[in-house]
Amino acid sequence: MAERSPPDLSLNEMRTLIAISEEGTFTAAARQLGISQPAVSRQLLRLEQRLGVSLFERDFRPTQFTPGGEQLLVYAREMVLRFDKVLSCLQYEGNNLHGELRLEASTPYFFPDWTREFGRKNRDVKLSFLFSDSLSVEEDVMDGTADLGLIGRLPIHKGLCHEAVGEDEVVLAVPVSHPFATRCEIDLEELRGQPFVTCFNRDSRVIGPIRGVLLQQGLQLPERQIVMSLESEQECLKAATQGIGLCWVTNVLFNRGDVSGAVPVRLKGFRFNRTLYVIHSAKPLMPAGRAFLDSLPKLKQRILGRRSSQGRLSA
Repeated sequence: MAERSPPDLSLNEMRTLIAISEEGTFTAAARQLGISQPAVSRQLLRLEQRLGVSLFERDFRPTQFTPGGEQLLVYAREMVLRFDKVLSCLQYEGNNLHGELRLEASTPYFFPDWTREFGRKNRDVKLSFLFSDSLSVEEDVMDGTADLGLIGRLPIHKGLCHEAVGEDEVVLAVPVSHPFATRCEIDLEELRGQPFVTCFNRDSRVIGPIRGVLLQQGLQLPERQIVMSLESEQECLKAATQGIGLCWVTNVLFNRGDVSGAVPVRLKGFRFNRTLYVIHSAKPLMPAGRAFLDSLPKLKQRILGRRSSQGRLSA
């Protein structure tokens, strides 16, 4: 009689076991892994059927491993650790860093600059960059489509690690021909009825911090007159330089390109700041990702403050 071959164990199944042990429930583990809870249940049920043993005590919350499950968990941790170490070593050839690094961001202003600098020093790393909304960035990092993400808020998904790497401010871009242009600050109520240019697919990214700060004080933005809706923040700022209307933009835009036709103005008594976070999954980063993260500025980049002779704002 032929000897029965041992059942196959996949790396994904081992990572799922580890996630369950860390999170305590199938639902939380699914969130960490970026898959559905039913998918986790099916994956573990098939594993139990192949092994012929129960891995979990079904009536316990949080999830409790059986003795056999505990033994397999020890193996899973060792298996995943060794695999990650081997994969890490494969990204080095001699003293040079190799491999692929996939970056995704909800703000276009920082990652491209950092990417160019990193790519200049690590020419054997294949870099790719995608610009998307914050939620999509989180989801892509969760499911492994992206290695690192940059967003302007704390991540929603609890299974993501985050590190603050910079700070930006949302300000009012005012055409130089507008009466507001000669003032550094205006009152909130002065915005009522003013002509505004909005960004129809990105407006919430800059309006969100403003509404959040005002809401904390029981206030809200006065009704505005929308005269134009454009696709990007850059296009809105260009429209402001042409005298079409006011627009909310991140102050970093005033440090990039020619904006001689507009100046940044603040609301009196308010600072609409937002912190920028680099996010990644809870899994160990590969060398290219770790090296990129370590190369980022450790001091927050504050692009804030009073208006200079060039129309910028500084702290």
